[in-house]
Amino acid sequence: MALALAPHGSAELPASYSHSNRMRRAEYERLKQEPQIELLKVQSWVKESGQKIVILFEGRDAAGKGGTIKRCIPICPAPARSCSSTAPGTTAPEWSG
Repeated sequence: MALALAPHGSAELPASYSHSNRMRRAEYERLKQEPQIELLKVQSWVKESGQKIVILFEGRDAAGKGGTIKRCIPICPAPARSCSSTAPGTTAPEWSG
């Protein structure tokens, strides 16, 4: 199996990985700062307005969606539900929470 390049000291990436190199930690931290600020703005707006929102997490398996959802649900000011769905066009989603 061919491997993609990875920075020194980190695990090698499988050839099927969608990028040829891992992102450096400093670049990752810099790029995530703006979306985090926008999320804080949304949180403030929801608290002030009392509006209800839907948040959709989409991504590959093991991308961290589940852990993020588990951290968000306990801090929600209103009851929250989590729904797992299969690939589009298949069975109905399974509700939990």
